[in-house]
Amino acid sequence: MERSAASHRITCGKKIYKHQDSLAHKRAVKISEMKEKDVLPNKVLEVNANLMQETATSFRSAYMVAKEKMAYRKLPAVMSLQKLNGANVGNVHKSDHACAEIIGYIASEMRAKFVSKIKELGSRISITIDESTVHGLAYMIIYVRCDMTGTGEVDNVFLDIVELSEGTDAESMYKSLRKSLRQAGLDDEFLGKNLICIATDGAAVLTGRVGGLVTKLKQDFPKVQSIHCLAHRLELAVKDSLKEVAGCNQFEFFISKLYALYNQSSKNARLLQEAATGLNMQILKIGQIFTIRWVASSFRTVKAPWKTSRCDTERQKFRGLHKLLTSTGFLADLACMKDVLRELQNLSLKLQRKQTSLVDASCHIQTYRRGNKLLYPEVAIKAA
Repeated sequence: MERSAASHRITCGKKIYKHQDSLAHKRAVKISEMKEKDVLPNKVLEVNANLMQETATSFRSAYMVAKEKMAYRKLPAVMSLQKLNGANVGNVHKSDHACAEIIGYIASEMRAKFVSKIKELGSRISITIDESTVHGLAYMIIYVRCDMTGTGEVDNVFLDIVELSEGTDAESMYKSLRKSLRQAGLDDEFLGKNLICIATDGAAVLTGRVGGLVTKLKQDFPKVQSIHCLAHRLELAVKDSLKEVAGCNQFEFFISKLYALYNQSSKNARLLQEAATGLNMQILKIGQIFTIRWVASSFRTVKAPWKTSRCDTERQKFRGLHKLLTSTGFLADLACMKDVLRELQNLSLKLQRKQTSLVDASCHIQTYRRGNKLLYPEVAIKAA
């Protein structure tokens, strides 16, 4: 019995010794080691990391498309370039629809972060709004002016652009404004404590005393003050001043006629460009009203296309333009307009700076008035 037991132990020992070198044992050991390493959870983390990297690449590319004002359909081309450069782009988030959704999500997150910051700081805010029509659709753009750093430096931040689908009357615009503010996280409680001002362009629908948007806002928030945009008031003042000076009307009529002549006719624009090339001159576009740098360059740009093959009526038109452009009266008006508009442009740009306060704006206006009196003392005497 003892010999049989010893023989059995020897046989089992040989089997165990042979088993450790067998394929089955090696596989079992490998499985045990893999179990200790948590391969499956780590694999999930690896897949998630790859997905996050692909998503980050898509988000950065879409953000670049928005920052560079590119069309959303450019995202697939940008993603292909990213792939050629070795980036991990994956197989999703490559279409123009994905680009629009990504940009919308980034905008909402940036807006939420901005609102959270000003709430945390308890910053006083003012709102600037303007209404515009694009391709037959009315929109309202909303800016917030506030201190985002806690250092007292004020900045203008774009908040939202709202389609006025319900109408452009004061009631509809006010509802759209309040809805946009609530969606951004600016609730009534915060606005009641921190909203101090609203700036508009002075349109009746916005500033009407009875039912204007500003009036409705003040009914809900009595402490709010309203400001008519100073740069816009300057433009209105210039237009009112032009109505009082008869010579300006004639000058404006001529500039508008010259603008229409070349803006509404591709043939005239082409001939003008050919004439400018032949004369080795650069064409600067003329605006509809008082954009006069192109006119100041030389009357030859009008005289040259007059020499081309045209009918008698067109020849008479260009002959009249040539005569007016070479007159001393027109050149004197042109020089006067250039001097005045240069000063007005500088004043307007100063009023539009984000650092400009009401005190600064008042100083800039007074400085302009003193300079204008020195430039044209006879005009100042008549005005007095």
